[in-house]
Amino acid sequence: EAKEGDYTLDKGSTVLAKPGRQYKYWNNQKIRDSDWITFLWDTTFPLGFAPEYFLPILIGFFVSSAETIGDIAASCVASKIPSSG
Repeated sequence: EAKEGDYTLDKGSTVLAKPGRQYKYWNNQKIRDSDWITFLWDTTFPLGFAPEYFLPILIGFFVSSAETIGDIAASCVASKIPSSG
C-alpha cells in the first residue's frame, strides 16, 4: 500500500519507487558489475560511395543554396540591414 512520500510508477500501481529501497525485480547489479569505460557500439558499417546518389545530392545542394540566398535577402530587408553583392 502506498504511503505519503512514496511515488508510484503508474496510476494504480502497487510498485513503489523510493530512493534507497531494494526491489525484487529491478536492480542495478549489471551497472555495478560493468567496466568503468564501455564502448556500446559494437557494430561497424563499411564506408563507401554510391555514384547513383551523387546527382540527387548535387541537386539538393543547389536548391538549398538558392533558398538560402532568398532567406538572407529577406532577412536583410526585414531588419533594414543593407546588403551588398
